[in-house]
Amino acid sequence: MKYFMLRQGDGYDRNPIVKNWYGKIDMHSLRRRGMDSEQRNMFYVSATDNTIYPDMIMDPVFMVSEAMRNVIAMYEKQAVYREVFFLDPVKGDGHIYYIPFLPVVDCIQKGAMRDRKNIRLDEIGKEKLQNYNIAEADIPDRQCVIVSLDFAESVLRKELTGIGLKEI
Repeated sequence: MKYFMLRQGDGYDRNPIVKNWYGKIDMHSLRRRGMDSEQRNMFYVSATDNTIYPDMIMDPVFMVSEAMRNVIAMYEKQAVYREVFFLDPVKGDGHIYYIPFLPVVDCIQKGAMRDRKNIRLDEIGKEKLQNYNIAEADIPDRQCVIVSLDFAESVLRKELTGIGLKEI
């Protein structure tokens, strides 16, 4: 089966800028406390007239729209989500996103450097992903979401925005 690394799509560099998220939403606290809490988060964002609210945001953490959440639910029924509300106080505009807690799979091959920002695609062992349609690679200090061909096709058929795929 083919697998892809999920990335922010080309041309989606005008996402809202999340303010004051440091210490409130980061990989360490999410992995430790995230699934234990039904907590909702609200963050102020700065946006311009050219800002795009895509169906997937990768920064500061992996977040998805309701439409993308529905696709994830088709393939990963056990996923848990934390709701995040983005409020633009200048425009009075709000958007809801979800942080999905996906299965974490140790799929980085032995000898690969797990602590650097850019994992090479050839360092991901596809054989450990065979039972997953969407999963997060076990890499400290960053998120790397891996999806199957079936999942990628579903996302593309729904014409969701902000999606980038890099074949592994």
